[in-house]
Amino acid sequence: MTDKTKFANIAVTTDKAVLNKDIASLKNRGKRFDSDFHKAAVSCLYHAMAHGDSGALGDLRMAMPASGNRKKLDMWILAHAPYKTDDQDKLVVNQSGVPILKKSRKPEDFLMEKCAETTYYDYKPETPKVEWSLDVVMAKLEKQLGTKVDKDVITASQKAAIMTGFTNALLMEDVALAA
Repeated sequence: MTDKTKFANIAVTTDKAVLNKDIASLKNRGKRFDSDFHKAAVSCLYHAMAHGDSGALGDLRMAMPASGNRKKLDMWILAHAPYKTDDQDKLVVNQSGVPILKKSRKPEDFLMEKCAETTYYDYKPETPKVEWSLDVVMAKLEKQLGTKVDKDVITASQKAAIMTGFTNALLMEDVALAA
């Protein structure tokens, strides 16, 4: 293998000191960028609250670099301001990428303190509690095990033993929770 110093017009190095210097520079620029981007995002929401104009927020969304996470930014926007969502709870934007405010908005719908405290890249939406039914779980298990029996992966007696064991384990959990 020949020792190249350029690949597709990108100068590369094997010098560890140079690599460490470049990585440290990226780390510092990344922190500065994150801070500046967060400040701009909060300012864009404040501008939208004050003037009903989301153009700057749309421009910010479009300015998101390829390495950014526009989905996370959109979730952060929705968590802190009254923007329209589609049937999948995603941010609705126009052809230019500008988010569309809800018509019935009030200044208190913009959670300015909260959005200033939480950066978009650290934002984690609350996970909704999933309601589940023991009957549904048991029916799904019964169906899956039935398929395994049909394909001769397990026997009917193994299926029955698994169902019994699963039921007993759930009953033991109920007893433990009740105690």
